Order: sequence, then structure tokens, then C-alpha cells
Amino acid sequence: MGVPTACIVVDREVVGWIDFDVERDWLKPGEVNLGYFLAAAARGYGYATRAVELFLSYLAAETDHRVATLLIDLRNERSLAVASRANFERAEDIGGGAAYFKRAFR
Repeated sequence: MGVPTACIVVDREVVGWIDFDVERDWLKPGEVNLGYFLAAAARGYGYATRAVELFLSYLAAETDHRVATLLIDLRNERSLAVASRANFERAEDIGGGAAYFKRAFR
């Protein structure tokens, strides 16, 4: 596992991280896959959704990528809600019990 691109900080405390990769078989040129994590005590406050929005702004300004993807376990209701709140659209599933989402950000 690599080093996170950015930490999610609330009231000067690191409560999670967010990053991206481009080394997934299902990604097309210009696409990135986002990953994020929040500590249990920080969940349910909108921090993940805000982090995704800010991170997409960063990617738009600092990279040539133009589409973000999320691969979310179907049992992870909170992450499925993040995808919805961050305006990701469900794409054709790629298998493995996970939902696949995409969002253009350019």
C-alpha cells in the first residue's frame, strides 16, 4: 500500500486519508480510482464527501485526469451514500460484489 495523497483533518486532528491510483485493469486513459478512509469516530459528519469534493478539485487543477471512479463493497452503506452525495453515477459493475461508480470532474 502506498502513502496517502492527503490527510483528512478536522479540528487539527487527522481523522482519515484520501488518495488515488491509476493501476487498475478497469480504468481507461484519463481515469483514476479514488480510495479513502475515515476513523470510526469521524464517520457520519460529511467529512468523506467533503474530502472527495476537495480532492476532485485538486485532481482537476494538478493532473491531466478527467474521470474519477469508486469501487465500493455493496455492504458499505456509508460509502455508497458518499458516492451519491458526491454525484457519482453508477456504472456497469465490474464484479466481485462491489458497485462501480464514475464522475467526470473536468
